Amino acid sequence: MKALVLPFEGETISEWDRFNNQSPTGTIFTSATWLTALGGIPELSVGIVAIESDGRWLCGVPLAVRTKGFYRTAVPVGASPYFGIILSPLLDSRSTRGGISGATTVLASEILKQVHYVEIPSVPSLVIRAPQGWQVEERRTSTRNLRATEEAEPRDKDLRYQLRRAERANLKVETPGDPGAFFDLLRDAFEAKRLELPVSRAHFTRLYNALTPSSRVSIYLAHRGREVAAGAVILQDAHAYYYWIAATNPAFRSTGASYLLLDQIVRDLHGKGPGVLDLVGANIPSVARFKAHFASKTEAYSVLKAHSSRVAKLARQAYQRVPALTCDAVVESVLSIGAVPVPVDVSPSTLNIDVDSLTAAVGPDTQAAVAVHTYGMPCDIGPIRDMCERRGIGLIEDCAQAAGARYDGRSVGSFGDIGIFSFAFDKVLSLGSGGLAVTDNTEYADAMRARIDQAPVSYERERNHLLRFLRLHLLFNPWVYGFGRHLRARIEGLEWPPDERSLTLGALRRTLGSRMLGLIDSIAMKHRKNAKALGAQLSESGLEVPALTQGSEGAFLRLTVLANPGRRDALSRHMLRHGFEVIPAAYPRAVHENPRLRGALRFRVDLGSSEMACRRLLNFPTHPYLGVTAVERMAGLVRDFVRRT
Repeated sequence: MKALVLPFEGETISEWDRFNNQSPTGTIFTSATWLTALGGIPELSVGIVAIESDGRWLCGVPLAVRTKGFYRTAVPVGASPYFGIILSPLLDSRSTRGGISGATTVLASEILKQVHYVEIPSVPSLVIRAPQGWQVEERRTSTRNLRATEEAEPRDKDLRYQLRRAERANLKVETPGDPGAFFDLLRDAFEAKRLELPVSRAHFTRLYNALTPSSRVSIYLAHRGREVAAGAVILQDAHAYYYWIAATNPAFRSTGASYLLLDQIVRDLHGKGPGVLDLVGANIPSVARFKAHFASKTEAYSVLKAHSSRVAKLARQAYQRVPALTCDAVVESVLSIGAVPVPVDVSPSTLNIDVDSLTAAVGPDTQAAVAVHTYGMPCDIGPIRDMCERRGIGLIEDCAQAAGARYDGRSVGSFGDIGIFSFAFDKVLSLGSGGLAVTDNTEYADAMRARIDQAPVSYERERNHLLRFLRLHLLFNPWVYGFGRHLRARIEGLEWPPDERSLTLGALRRTLGSRMLGLIDSIAMKHRKNAKALGAQLSESGLEVPALTQGSEGAFLRLTVLANPGRRDALSRHMLRHGFEVIPAAYPRAVHENPRLRGALRFRVDLGSSEMACRRLLNFPTHPYLGVTAVERMAGLVRDFVRRT
């Protein structure tokens, strides 16, 4: 057997079309028509990986590859449910050795040379043994037998009720529906749920136009007058009709529109064509109940999933942009995967990453940008995200200090490809240690899970870790804070063993964290209130308080101010003597001024603002245990210091 990697062009298109049509597992989603339409999408490259023996293809997989940064993902674009392995009729589908298993093992190995992550679904009833290093996930779809008589499958009471609702709402069903009207409905429905649309207008139009001449696509619309209430697209191949993608107008959710639509589809297709309706695309509210009215049975299909070890190898050639004013751990995380950090400057007015500096530093070798929300103050993430999308690079949000912060009404961490939060002892939402990564990209989520230590934490170790955290936390209670603040650094060092600081969250702290997430807005509000009151008074004493990015709400892990560099350290010592931890926390110098890191960095832009900020910044505490008295006391100490010096 020999592996072939072929671009989807020229003679390969016709050869694949014949192979797909003859295969018992070929579907419309793996047809040449579908793949040709995908090939017109700029961010995708389409190809074929096939296994050949004696001049014949034994099996193959069409790959639609999306490249973002250095990460190459094979994606079932367009919500296609069975974008999977196509088998030659020559293969014995019952074989467990040789046959399918031997060919698919070679195929799987070749696929992982092309991409970093891949999901390969099978069609229902086809069982494929997972090659070594692959995971198997079982998914389900519901199907309707269109050969049965209507009397054998009568409408039940609930379905009759839904159809009466549609009748009272004066809804009618038309087919063929207008593809433009359906896409507008689909876009509005997904935007209302803040979900990513699985197809673009160009992709949808291209597919519709390509499939229309062969009568393999039908659009159904339920409407009242000119208002479209619900819509669905039905596809057809030799195996089945597919309820591919559907949407409901939010204004018509309580009218039974979707039920009316699918009831009409079932009646129209009854006794025709392949005789099976696959409901894999029934993505409407109450899916399980909805399918129960229209499905004859449920079928399972397997999905093979794998990650390539080439991620780390390719990362060594990748360059990632990070702010020069940030924690050393940000740079170290980039270095840990073999990538090259390129520092960019910060804005002197906000101390967050400067959009112009970032734009100037981005080049052909840039794979990702790390946007840090410094000290809980959101950076200008909107323009940063737009620039990353234009340049085709990944965006990671470092929200370690910013749980509860918002930008343009949305929580930080929801703008980039991945958002990272910290639950360390001194963070806004604290569980002693640990953290959280969020993403709406399933490939990234699976890749992160594969790399993170999933070993369970024993209850005893978790309990002891939590007790250490609570003992430290107790010192910041209003009743004992006056004493505890003097000994904070010493006690933290004694109580927190190094091997405990990176302990994975166990069940106990996960439960506690889930409950605390419900309080995050009120916790952030207290930080915000203290920062606002203290900032106003410090400004009157001549300290410069950085501005918040327009349209944002800070969580203010600490209140960061800029002091005269000649008097900063003296002011810090003055505040420490009186029991307040006012220090240039975490960033006494820019990352490129750290001798341990400097040799690993690459430089593209001037970093003067970051260097000056590190010589001037001071952090004042804002945690919820600070009352009005403590805020007034800190402001008074600063006024006294300024008067004397």
